[in-house]
Amino acid sequence: MAEYSCDTLVIGSGPGGYVAAIRAAQLGQQVICTEKESWGGVCLNWGCIPTKALLYASTLLHEIKTAADYGIKVSGVSFDLATLRSKKESIVTQMTRGVEALLKGNRAITLKGTVSFLNAGQAEVKSSTGTDLIRFKNAIVATGTEPSRLPFLPVDGNLVFTSKEALELRRTPKKIAILGAGAIGAEFADIYRAFGSEVHLYEMMDEILPSLDKEAAKLLHQLFEKKGIKVYTATKVTDAAVKGKESVTLNFAPLNNPTQVSSLTVDAVLVAVGLKGYTEGLQLQKAGLSVDQRGFIKADQQMRTSVANIFAIGDVAGGKLLAHKASHEGIVAAEAVAGKKSVMHYRAVPYAVFTDPEVAGVGLTEEEAAAEGITLRIGKFPFRALGKAIGVSKTDGFVKILTDSDSGEVVGAHIVGSHAGDYIAELTLALEMNATAEDIAATIHVHPTMPEAVMEAALDAERRVIHLVKKY
Repeated sequence: MAEYSCDTLVIGSGPGGYVAAIRAAQLGQQVICTEKESWGGVCLNWGCIPTKALLYASTLLHEIKTAADYGIKVSGVSFDLATLRSKKESIVTQMTRGVEALLKGNRAITLKGTVSFLNAGQAEVKSSTGTDLIRFKNAIVATGTEPSRLPFLPVDGNLVFTSKEALELRRTPKKIAILGAGAIGAEFADIYRAFGSEVHLYEMMDEILPSLDKEAAKLLHQLFEKKGIKVYTATKVTDAAVKGKESVTLNFAPLNNPTQVSSLTVDAVLVAVGLKGYTEGLQLQKAGLSVDQRGFIKADQQMRTSVANIFAIGDVAGGKLLAHKASHEGIVAAEAVAGKKSVMHYRAVPYAVFTDPEVAGVGLTEEEAAAEGITLRIGKFPFRALGKAIGVSKTDGFVKILTDSDSGEVVGAHIVGSHAGDYIAELTLALEMNATAEDIAATIHVHPTMPEAVMEAALDAERRVIHLVKKY
């Protein structure tokens, strides 16, 4: 048994953990970062990065199929799953090696294995080569989440699987049911449809992407239907029957009429009904910690748990389950350990769903603003009226900016459109800096670009939009 001592033990090397470890090392702390599986965690191996590779491939397919509109004639287009799998794996390998190199380059000790707390100052790391003891002054738990399961539909990794197994790209199903229309379910619906699958997408809430802007979600729903994705909202899948190794039959009914049961037989089911905190094997109770009913560890604005020297960041700390939020929480936790007064401010945490078109946003929705008693002035601009969007045939969607009618300050913004996840950054900065719609409207934007729609939406909030005919 090897023994180690450190200032800060970071458990997990996802976008929260490795960033926390690097920032802690920058601040002069002796850092040990542990990882149970692959460096980079779920995000780099089975989440953010590989799904974007698949979504890019699906976008390429669409662009090729529509190239004739621009006089580019392409024939003999084929899709090879094995080549895509190889490309995806090479991307993941490059990224994970990069994370390990960053950790070592910042003089963090890296250990592979499963961590268990012995108390609030000691932990052990078990691996295939033995067990190591770590004595630490502070610990940052960054173990992420795992997919929630359905009791009547066991995951076998073949017929029934989660997003993790889906990214192994073993096959392209002829007909797939996706249970859950949050970000994961919506993105995979887009991927599988582009690759030729017949897609059935189920959601228990009234609309897909239920936690996001309702107008944006409604538009994406319509665009999904236009693509041939069959969407069932306010619908519950009640039970399922697996038939050998070839098919699964689902029974489902609308929530407002549960006796109206219908059936669907598919050759694959993706379960994307939510995520829960992953703390298996951590023995949190030995460190004096507990989790809530969804497996999340409660932390304050400095990411400190109920045990003063133990912090929790990223998905395992609950809230919005976003990689970039995890990274920022990692920085805050590392700085808090170093005695700095850093705190998390959640008002300006953006989101993005990388469907085609993308959906992105930041701040309050209209419903949340109403609940807080904020009277809104809303500016909106459709991409069908934007020169760049027309020129590149990306006219689906809009930019919507929510401002406080009294102060003019931006309190929220939501975009549906090509590359929306890229230019939501401007509106996130506006929210962070308490900017007004006038501030954005007065900012000169490059022409022709998609972000010009942000400027036009801000102008609309000021009731002086240029490229729409409107009577205020």
